[in-house]
This record gives sequence, C-alpha cells and structure tokens, in this order.
Amino acid sequence: MKVRNWMKQSVGALALATVFVAGACSSDGVRNADELYQTGTWRYGSDKPQRAAAAPAPKPADPAPAKTEAAPKPAPARASGPCSPQVGPDQTVTSQAFPTGELSSSALVVYTIMPKEVRRNQPYEYQLQVCNLTSGELQNVVVLHENQNNLEIVSSDPAASRGADGTPQWILGSIGPNESEIITVTGKAGATGVSSNCVSVVYNNFLCAETKVVEPALALKKTATPEVLICDPITLTYVVTNTGTGACDTVVVKDTLPTGLTTADGKNMVSFNAGTLAAGQSKEFSVQAKAAKTGSFSSPATATSGCGTDANAAAVSTIVRQPKLAIKADCREYVFLGRDVTFAWTLTNSGDAACDNTTISAPVPAGSTFVSATGGGVLQGNTVVWNAGTVTASGGKRDISMTVKPSGIGTLRAAATAECECAEQVADGCETEVRGIPAILLEVVDNPDPIAVGDSVTYTITVTNQGSANGTGIKVVCTLPEQEEFVNATGDTTATRSGQTVTFAPLPNLAPGAKATFRITVKATAAGDVRFSTSMTSDQFQRPVEETESTNLYQ
Repeated sequence: MKVRNWMKQSVGALALATVFVAGACSSDGVRNADELYQTGTWRYGSDKPQRAAAAPAPKPADPAPAKTEAAPKPAPARASGPCSPQVGPDQTVTSQAFPTGELSSSALVVYTIMPKEVRRNQPYEYQLQVCNLTSGELQNVVVLHENQNNLEIVSSDPAASRGADGTPQWILGSIGPNESEIITVTGKAGATGVSSNCVSVVYNNFLCAETKVVEPALALKKTATPEVLICDPITLTYVVTNTGTGACDTVVVKDTLPTGLTTADGKNMVSFNAGTLAAGQSKEFSVQAKAAKTGSFSSPATATSGCGTDANAAAVSTIVRQPKLAIKADCREYVFLGRDVTFAWTLTNSGDAACDNTTISAPVPAGSTFVSATGGGVLQGNTVVWNAGTVTASGGKRDISMTVKPSGIGTLRAAATAECECAEQVADGCETEVRGIPAILLEVVDNPDPIAVGDSVTYTITVTNQGSANGTGIKVVCTLPEQEEFVNATGDTTATRSGQTVTFAPLPNLAPGAKATFRITVKATAAGDVRFSTSMTSDQFQRPVEETESTNLYQ
C-alpha cells in the first residue's frame, strides 16, 4: 500500500493542512467489511500496527482467494454508517473508515460495491462510494487507485485522471457534511481466478485566516459665497469625505484666509477637527467671514490626517463690492427778503455695486418754512425725506431739491444726508444770505402855512424805513429860502448851521418800519412863495432823495 501526503499552499493566507491517507482492497471473492472488522484482518492506511497483526493480502495469482471465496458470508443489503450504499443480491460490499478504521472515530468511509462474479474479458461495473462522516466539510478529497490484479479499467464516471506515477486517481474536491460521492468504474478481467483493486483516500483540509486590506482616501471640497456687499457675511463651507475603503482618523481641515478677509472673531485661519471618518462618510463645516475692503478674495484649503492620506481643495473666489455715494449741494448766494429760497442736491454712486434703499434727508433751515420739494420729498416733522430707491453702480445719480420761505433777513443753511445699504453716509450743504431792500420815505411838512412876515414856521422832516433792510448812514441836509431866517433845529441827531444850510449829523441805523424826525424853525423875513429844500442820503442810496416844501409868506 502506498501512503501519500498532500500539502497545499495558498499565497496571502495561512493554511493549516491535515492529510489523511489510507488504503482499501477489494476483490470479487472477499468477505464483507463487517466480518473483516471482527476478525481484524482488514488493513488501513497508517504507519502504526493496526488491530491484530493481519496476514498480507494474497497476490492475485495465489490460489488463497479461492479459499476465501469457498465460504463467503452473505453481504448485507446495506453497509453500516451515515450513508447506505445500494447493494444487490449479486453484489458484495467492502468498506474502510479513514483514518482510524472505526466509523465512530473516522472522517471518511469508502464502500467498494463489487459484483460477486464476472466473466473473463467481459466488462463489468463496480462502485466506489466515498462518505463524509463528519458535520464539517472535507476538502481536497482524492481517491487513489493504488494497485490492481487481473483488472483493466476501461472507463469511469467521473473520469479518472493520472497521478504523477501514472496511476488513476479521482479528484472529488470538497464533500459536504454527511454527504457522499459515487465513482462508477467499468473494468474487465483478462483471466479467470480473482480480479481485485486497491484504493486509498486522501483529504486535505486547510485552516485559513484572512484580514481585510483597506485604503482610506480623502477628498475635500470648498465653496464660498460668490459675490457679496462689503457689509454682508461670506459663508465658507468645507466638505471632507473619505472616499476610500477604510476609516481615516485625526482628520483636520485648514484654510489660511487671504489678506483682507477674516472670520467673525477676527482670525485669518480656519481650522476644523473632523476626527475619524468611516469609509464613505462625509463631514461638513461652515464659517462666516467678513471682508475689510472690496476686491476678489480666494484661498485653497487642505485636509490632513493620521491615516497617511491628505487632500487639497481648489481655491474658490468671492468678489466683494461696495456702493460709494457722493452728494453735492447747490444754492444761491443771496436773495432778498420776500423771495423763496431753493436748495438742490445731486447724489451720485461711483461704487461697483448698486445702492439699494437709498434715503436722503434734509432739515428745514431755521428761520424759514417749508414750501415744496422735488424728487418725491416728503416733509416728516421738520425734515424733508426722499426715498430714492436704488441708485445704480458706476455713475447712477438722483437730483432733488427743497424750497423754503425765509422769515427774515439772515443766512439760511440747509444740509442733506444720504445713505444706503453697505455705503458710507455722506452729507453736504450750502447757505443763502437773505437780504433786505432799503426803502426810506422822506417827508417834509410846514406848519403853519401861510404865515405873515415876521411870524415863524416849523418844518418837520420825517424819515421812514419802509423797506426790509436797515437804513444806515442816513444824512439829512436842509436849505432855507432867502425870505426865511434860521431860528433853531432839533431832531434824532444834532444839527449844524452854515448860512442858509442846516445839516443834521448822520443817523447810524434805521430799522425797517422805524422813523426818524428832524425839525427846523424859521422866521419869515419877506413875502413870497418860497421853497424849503431837503436832501437825504444813506449808505444804501447811490443818489440822494430830495423833497421840497412850499410855503406862502405874506405881508
């Protein structure tokens, strides 16, 4: 009997192989397996002595088998064990349990089912039934044809292959728990006597252990608000993903922000600890940033880890824009009292963003009352307010105005303030002088009239400011006719006489509506229709105002 050890190696796995080899012989005149077990004359594969020492199996040419054949016991209809071979009345069955020879302690049993008698040179069939006695799978099961006597194997199902030494073998592979495989062999005997064959069985179970090989891989994506006004927050979002097949630990996302861009708490570095990412897992982080100036801002982000893989996110840009307002006031240098005053403003936006919800406001100047406004201005309290809406970028403008009525002489100043979303507040104003118009009335009245020669007459000179401006430097000069003689002069200023001329000192100021009175008393010295002449000048008059009063002097 040959004993074969089969070893199998597997690359990348640890295999523990246990190989059992045993042999069994059968002939068409051999006693059944139960009897062989009882007598202890059956041999099975082992290097140790088996049961009682058994006599060697007879050679096929030896007449001994005939002796065995002379007193055979009837074969049982079924063999003992977990599988039951089908045995006909004209068949015999032999069996061998491997590796111990006992069904209770073996893994495999092989039944050889042979016809009791065959004819020379006539094909006959016999079966090899291989049964798994265990509750586990037996792997790499191979039935080996060890030797034969007076037997030519014609064919088999399944077909046999040839071993290294050229002998037939049947590779059965794996046999499941308590399952069996049947090999049907067609053979023929070329001589009378005994036809026999011997087989052995090997199986090779492997203990394999494996570990899963994974490869983490990181991917990082950064997004940012594409366009904002300078007063709006910029949302930066980072999504880190483990696109690999294993967990990745100590994942940290970092982004160094460009100059002019900081987080809400004033930092220029964004850092997030993503911890451990399972395969396929993503984590998302967001942060609010703000810009200190206009322009385009971009920066890349990186993700590092403790699993030997990093990732980079491409830089994304945010454009920061801002409206830029300017306002210009326009008004007249002066107006005369009684005329309305108009204040106008032009608002422009030179920034690169539209100015939304634009508001312009201007208080009504002190010393005036509101009359009207253009551009949709509405008086709210004592302030005119314009809701200018949206002023477009790069040169958009609004023109507005406010008209007031001055309540007196003086200077009116009006200033307007403009503002909109994300723009700096701007303001501008101008002033208009409200001037009065001097209008001084000169009146001269004589009393009495007529008068007799030798009597006296008094001339009353009244200066009245009928205008809206103060009269200043008012000077009154009177000329007496030859028929009159100066007596005295009184008035709001002192008088001096030179011949027939009486001059009053200049009156420094005469307010609108005020009066100044001057009196000259003269004596009639001759009869006649005379004229008393008065001339008035002031700082406001380029030409003197003259008045003549007639008096009838009689004898």
